[in-house]
Amino acid sequence: MRLREGELMPEDQSQFGVQRPDVVARPAVVARPAWAGPQPRPSRLRALELPPLRRRDAVLDLLLVLIATIIAPNLAQLFVVFDSDGGGIPDISLALIVQKCCEASLAVMLLAYLVLRNGLPPASFGLRRGKWLEQLAWSGATLAGVYVALLGGVALIFIIISLYPQAAGDMSRRVEFLEAFPELRLGPTFVLLVAVAIHEEIIFRGLLLPLVRRVSGSWVAAVAASSLLFAALHIPGQGLLGGLQILGVSVALSLFFLLSRSLPAVMLAHFLFDFVQLQLVRLLPDLQRMAEQAGS
Repeated sequence: MRLREGELMPEDQSQFGVQRPDVVARPAVVARPAWAGPQPRPSRLRALELPPLRRRDAVLDLLLVLIATIIAPNLAQLFVVFDSDGGGIPDISLALIVQKCCEASLAVMLLAYLVLRNGLPPASFGLRRGKWLEQLAWSGATLAGVYVALLGGVALIFIIISLYPQAAGDMSRRVEFLEAFPELRLGPTFVLLVAVAIHEEIIFRGLLLPLVRRVSGSWVAAVAASSLLFAALHIPGQGLLGGLQILGVSVALSLFFLLSRSLPAVMLAHFLFDFVQLQLVRLLPDLQRMAEQAGS
């Protein structure tokens, strides 16, 4: 005999159908269905947010990175390289390559130290494994984004100069800086620009962005802090307007680093950008000469 929910067995009832006073019916248990709606998708930037790292440790690591960015440029003073003539005139080209290689080596060691000390996966700082074609595609997209930011910065600078003509002298500092870049053969130029890309991308994108995000809790603050520091360090050599251009380039590199989560992608884009810019500056006098000849 099947009983309905809450019904008593016959032996628990009297022969007249009256419940025994010592028997209490148990209430029916109603099972609630589990939530079957759409679950929130994990953030693409979850790995870069450094969740296992305590905020106090992130502050100490951030200070370490900032100190490294200040000390590193002075390491080349330990390697005073003289030319082969023995005249005591330092070879600026070779000294510059040595300096940038020192900075890149320090950045690599600093990244490895933070990964090993904190027990974090390399992907926490943008060192993705595999999917090289995807990372290569992101590198091309990053390079395009950097040039869009550069053109936007140029337009903004022209507006500033039209409003404040006295600012044109500041912009000439950037041109003089690029023209003063030492003439190097293709091999040394390649080594120099690779070292620059490795150093700057590890420090300002790979390390500063995740650490500032962990300390502040905001990706906007992380991008702003990293980009402003990157631009400020370029102002002494390239002027305020040159720093403004660098600021736009840095913001573009930071955003594409977050989109791609790939440090090699932004490194390659940085290297290609510097290489193309250097070649354009070197070709500029020839292009001007050709334009003058065509005009005459």
